[in-house]
Amino acid sequence: MAMINTETARSLQSLFQSIRGDDPAFRYRGIPGAFGTYDMAMRAAEQGQREAAIASRYDLKVIYHNHTHEFRIDHGDYVLDTYLKNTPDTVMLQLDVGWALCAGVDLITWMRKWPGRIESLHVKPCNWVIGPEALGMTCPLPLNDLGITRDHLQANQAYAESPQGPMELNIVDWTSIFNTADDMGCTTFIHERERIYISGDILACIREDISRLRACLDAMHATATASTIKR
Repeated sequence: MAMINTETARSLQSLFQSIRGDDPAFRYRGIPGAFGTYDMAMRAAEQGQREAAIASRYDLKVIYHNHTHEFRIDHGDYVLDTYLKNTPDTVMLQLDVGWALCAGVDLITWMRKWPGRIESLHVKPCNWVIGPEALGMTCPLPLNDLGITRDHLQANQAYAESPQGPMELNIVDWTSIFNTADDMGCTTFIHERERIYISGDILACIREDISRLRACLDAMHATATASTIKR
């Protein structure tokens, strides 16, 4: 990976400003740089091509992070597919599993369409489908001064209003997700917890998540070991 020098920083700052511009035609429901229609995906792909050309000078890649709206169907396909089909293979995806599942995607099947294009995963729970228009569904729950815990009432409200509940209620098998992502060339797994559900204690919530995810990885490792032994 190239060192980030002053020239690189200036180029990337200019690139960032082009993405975050105020052009209302290049926003989807208020999110700069986002797309939720075929036409917007094509425009974003053109932008992605320009970004990739700049990034390649510095041995960098462009990464797009999804929410739900990129899984709207337009022209017979997900608009995220339209974007990926019309960008070079140096434009990668940081796949937010939670939001993709919220949109109702058959994620294992979809991931297998894009070998080499999924750079990283946001490992985030999803306990029910809320549809592709549920853009960035949030709850107005401010953190306290420490930024660590919320009181029990707030935690219950967050759980009631969000699809991010306990990992054991997740609507996807994480072992299968990890296996598929590994097969598709994914290099990085990022655990993300936006909503908490254990008495307002985010650290306890994350510990529980990690415990369940570790069990999934252990199962993945056991399967791989068994497969090797059979050969």
